[in-house]
Amino acid sequence: MNIWVIFLLLIIHSVAAFFILVWPSGRLRGRREYIIPILLVPVFGPLLAATIELLFLLKNPGSKPVELESLKFEHDLIWAASVKQQDEKEAIPLEEAILLNDIKTRRKVVLKTFKEDSTKYLDVLMVARHNEDADTTHYATIQISKIQRQFQLDLQKYAQTFEQNPNNLVLMNEYIDLLGRFLDSGLPEESILRHQRNVYANLLEQKLSIVPNDHDTLIRKLRNCVAFKNYPVTLEVIELLQKHWPNDEQTWIETLRACVELRDSERCQQTINAMQHTRVAWTKRGRDQVRSWVQL
Repeated sequence: MNIWVIFLLLIIHSVAAFFILVWPSGRLRGRREYIIPILLVPVFGPLLAATIELLFLLKNPGSKPVELESLKFEHDLIWAASVKQQDEKEAIPLEEAILLNDIKTRRKVVLKTFKEDSTKYLDVLMVARHNEDADTTHYATIQISKIQRQFQLDLQKYAQTFEQNPNNLVLMNEYIDLLGRFLDSGLPEESILRHQRNVYANLLEQKLSIVPNDHDTLIRKLRNCVAFKNYPVTLEVIELLQKHWPNDEQTWIETLRACVELRDSERCQQTINAMQHTRVAWTKRGRDQVRSWVQL
């Protein structure tokens, strides 16, 4: 009797193990260690495997298990947020760093300009050049000298190329733009500033002879005349701008700036009165620029 019971249990175990092993379960097939108890533990081995499979299906149907190996720090959102927050904390704008009392921070941030395009930090470097910290001043002076040297090399190259192609409008525009940025940078020394402005004035006149009444060129000419304190020509350019572009905000912004820099209070008041009776297409940026002179 006992033999028949054992034989029956073995048959049940074999059938159950067979169905468990052939069952299309990624969970069981991915775990080879389950095969041993399924085959060697009578009845309870297959029953245990079936229970595990059932619990798995009921708990997370249709989901994919995440293996520990797939979890890496660079893909972890909390870690990424923490690193980003730390980087932002250390990122101090150069403008603010110059004003800080922390000398180490000042030096560190100024040194960073050696690895980047230092021309975009030129205004701040000009301030840093007069800093009380000797090292900060030294680093800023090195960068400024480097920028100035690069400007001079580029200007010499354009001057030589333009001399061979004086009617090339594209080359002329590039030369004008480069020289204009150099003059506005504050880098030219007094000994060469006037000469460079004369070169700039000749280039602008040459372009106006090719493209008469070009708006951008007239704006540049107006600014150059103001820098030269050339009052008669300044008035001529202002009249041209107001005649051809009365609704352009840049016309009035540049006119007001010229009057203020030339300290002509009478013409400044005349400009404000004329501007208020003209339908100017103001932008928010334009309003902000003239807010210190007039309320619109």
